Amino acid sequence: MVPASFPNSGGVGSALIQSNDTIERVDVVSKNSQANGVTSIIQGGTFRDVRFFGRAGGRFGYALGNTAGDACPNAQYALVADDVTVRDSSIAITADCPKVEAKVTDLITRGVGNSIYLQGGAKMTVENALSESGDGSPIQVLNSTDDGDTELRASHVTAIATGDETAPAIHARVPNLTLTDDVRIRIDSSAFVGFASTWFAEAADDPQKGDSYLEISYSNYAVPGTKTGNSYVTAGPGNVDVAPRFVDAAAGDYRPAPGSSLIDAGQPTIDPPDADLAGNPRPVDGDGDGDGSAIPDAGAFEYQPPAPTCETDPALCPDPPVPDTTKPKITKVKFSFKRGKRGSIRLNLSEPASVRAVLAPLPKRGKRKKVVIVRKSAKAGSFALKLGKRKLSPGRYRLTIVATDAAGNVSNPLVRKVRAKKR
Repeated sequence: MVPASFPNSGGVGSALIQSNDTIERVDVVSKNSQANGVTSIIQGGTFRDVRFFGRAGGRFGYALGNTAGDACPNAQYALVADDVTVRDSSIAITADCPKVEAKVTDLITRGVGNSIYLQGGAKMTVENALSESGDGSPIQVLNSTDDGDTELRASHVTAIATGDETAPAIHARVPNLTLTDDVRIRIDSSAFVGFASTWFAEAADDPQKGDSYLEISYSNYAVPGTKTGNSYVTAGPGNVDVAPRFVDAAAGDYRPAPGSSLIDAGQPTIDPPDADLAGNPRPVDGDGDGDGSAIPDAGAFEYQPPAPTCETDPALCPDPPVPDTTKPKITKVKFSFKRGKRGSIRLNLSEPASVRAVLAPLPKRGKRKKVVIVRKSAKAGSFALKLGKRKLSPGRYRLTIVATDAAGNVSNPLVRKVRAKKR
């Protein structure tokens, strides 16, 4: 936690100065209006799962990186930034030391002036980065000292103009001084959305001074850019100007939606990172043809097609059920009834079925008896149809039993002559 003020350094200060340490699962919070985060990384370091943000009006000047200038070491070191989130900062990741090579993966910045800032002969690679821009260019590379070329290699970047739309997404600059070293930027498999121009490359119009070089390929952007002096821009293969479709850009969800122009639009001949910014595998076969040919998507996120279903892949459909054409069978019928006592019709079923028993009185002189019908659903095996003690009048009946199974198969009628006895 950076307090609101320091007793020295003009009341500004930094959260941490370190040398070749490993910092993991840490929040770096500023209550100071101008503080730096973790800077002067003169011998490299490793930062994983680290978040930088302000609180109570606080913010950072530089959040993470090497601003050592003349304090660069003589030996070669590495700065590793993996799974880093930065907001409330002027600059997110910075490097200005040629002896500390920086590798940045899985970077998220929101409302930051410069997400990536290089100078002084620094070298940096960036993979999987999302920038919701602030007041500045998400990527700015310049040369301010003759310590070698300043070089950036970036792939799978999604930059959204949520702040100053007039600022270019990429700014390459060699000041018009006596410098002789160059700025070199290579970008592929990326998407730049909403910017008035994608790049601005500037250098002196003097062959004795440093030049600006920008190569961009397999990327999605609407408006190219401009250049001045000895600046050279190569718009390589695979670039498109087709509005990408995101899952929900208004809610900050910049994953490609089905049908997005970002799908399978990345650099096809260079191995991409194994996972995207969300941790999902990259590349995957995203065009839906199921041929197993996986081309990486442009941008920070890889489209993850839904799992195939029976509707989309008939091979996954279960075999249709075999029609049931077997009739149920009724066996072992036993009838018993005495007036005033309960009776039953006992039988065996070959399968679950609905049973219907009809007791039709046989012709006899005297009062005509009524037809009695009894129904019941039963499982396979032995069961009984109950007859109430006043269900039948004494006499002879024709008993007809029929069973119908769930498939609608009807048994052969079973007919018996039975007698309902007196008490």
